[in-house]
Amino acid sequence: MVAPLLSTRTRELLDHERVSWVVRPFRAADLDAAWLVHTATGSPQQDREIAALCEERRLFCINAGDGAHGSARIAAQARADDVVVGVTGDVGVDPRRAGRVRDAIAGQLREGRLPLRRRRPASVGRVDLIGGGPGPPTS
Repeated sequence: MVAPLLSTRTRELLDHERVSWVVRPFRAADLDAAWLVHTATGSPQQDREIAALCEERRLFCINAGDGAHGSARIAAQARADDVVVGVTGDVGVDPRRAGRVRDAIAGQLREGRLPLRRRRPASVGRVDLIGGGPGPPTS
């Protein structure tokens, strides 16, 4: 992570994740080893510039300053048992709206108002091999 300053919440994430922090402004060379970039500088102009550099280099870019002008998005997720629901926008990307829709879906999942009953039994991932010979004779 490259940033001159971090919010308290982002600092807490650094404490719990294996992410290093480089204390300085962004440089184009920061993209050299990247395949995914999340720009959230607080400056829409700088976020656009970083997204444009990513576009030139064919890197995935989540543009927090303007979600409609990035090449990747983060879905707002809700989980119920083993079901994960992701909500994202397409045209006129609005992450806060996606979050509100996610919260509404999560509420309905908690209240049991959405169908979660299994149609198939959960697989356990087990394989049994019996025999293992050459198979039936071919004549």
